[in-house]
Order: sequence, then C-alpha cells, then structure tokens
Amino acid sequence: MEQAGNEAQQAPAAPNQAAGMTIIGFTDDQFQTFVNTLSTRGRSQRVRLREPDVFAGDRAAYRTFKLQAQRFVAASPMADDDEKILAVLSCIRGPLVDGWVNSYTEAHFVDDEWDVTLEEFWTSLDGTFVNPNEAQTALNRVTELRQGQRPIQEYLAEFEYLARTAGYEPDNPHLIVWLKRGVLPEIIQKVHATVPMPATYEAWKTLIVQLDANRIQEAAFVEETRRRDQRRFPAFQAN
Repeated sequence: MEQAGNEAQQAPAAPNQAAGMTIIGFTDDQFQTFVNTLSTRGRSQRVRLREPDVFAGDRAAYRTFKLQAQRFVAASPMADDDEKILAVLSCIRGPLVDGWVNSYTEAHFVDDEWDVTLEEFWTSLDGTFVNPNEAQTALNRVTELRQGQRPIQEYLAEFEYLARTAGYEPDNPHLIVWLKRGVLPEIIQKVHATVPMPATYEAWKTLIVQLDANRIQEAAFVEETRRRDQRRFPAFQAN
C-alpha cells in the first residue's frame, strides 16, 4: 500500500511532443491549434480556409507558398502582425529551413513579441528564399509561351503570371508584342482586321478572349454538324 501511495504521488510523465521542430516553445500540435484558431477568426465559422502548403526550402516553390500564406493571413483581419508571423512560420519547416526559422526567431522574438512588422518579415523571407534567377527565367518563358489549342483564359493566366514574375506590369507595351507571338495566328489576324485596333493590353485581352470564344463555338458547331451527318447518313461514315 505504501509503495502504491508513493507511485501515486509521482509527477505525471511529460506529454509526448509532436515530432518536428519546436519554435519559441510551441510544439507542432500547439502550432496547429493556433493556426486553426487564426483561420476562423473574424469570419463565419462556416468558412474554413485551406492552410498554405508546407514550405521546406525549395526556392521554386517559394512564390506559390508566399501567395498562399498571404491569402491565408489576410482573411483574418482581427489578427495582429505577431499572430500572422507565427501562422506563417508554422508552415515553414524541414531540414533546409529549420536553422533559418530558429535564427530569425532568436533575433526578432523579444519578450514574447516580435520586433518586426509583417511587411519586414516578408522582406526577410524574400531576401532568403526568392530565386535570384526567377525574373530572368520567367522573362525567357513568357517570350516563348504559345497558346496552342488550349482556351485563351488558360494561356492568359500563365502569360500574366510569368509577366508579373519577370517584373512587367500590364501597361508595359512589351506585353502586346509577346501576346501577338503567343496567341493563335488566326485570332491575331482578326484583331488586326478590327477598326479601330485595340491600343492597350487590357483592350487586346478583352478582344482576343471574345474571338477565342467564337473560335471554340465555331469548332463545336462544326463537330456537332459532322456527328449529326454521320447519324443521318451512316453509309458515308467510312468515307
């Protein structure tokens, strides 16, 4: 009985912390709880944002991660910069980035608060993880990008992403030059036949979207007509 009593008075075992890096005293599970709280703060409880993908140090994935994380924290207007920095850091982990996260935390997390703003935090991340060749790579790709047979909206989404990454805004005249190279020649010919011709990138974009929609509708009509004729005249299908 005395032995049982002594055992009962022993301190409980320390909780099993989740595997992975611990940042400023938070385990992975505690960080997850914090992120879950942040993701619903300031919004209806029916809305649940998808968390950003984990960033493990691959520079090719950094831009996508940053955009995901910016959307995620922007959707919580009631959270302050400290909370948003913590939320972003909770998604940065792995052997290639743990050292940076810990060093940054030790340098800027003072007396239980951050001595940097969210904007300054992003500047530090950019300086560390932005690919120094990203702009030139994007420029090379956007100048060679072609629509092919895909819908124009799909082409334009990639075109504008690469242009922004290369540092070119929509009002830059180079975008029209590259657009003429990349969009289907039959559409560009119809644009040149338009009076007056569009003078800005946005005007070009609006017109080629409409022309491409017409192209797809015409192709669908031709295909439907062909199938209808095959049903009506099955003897000619072999031809």
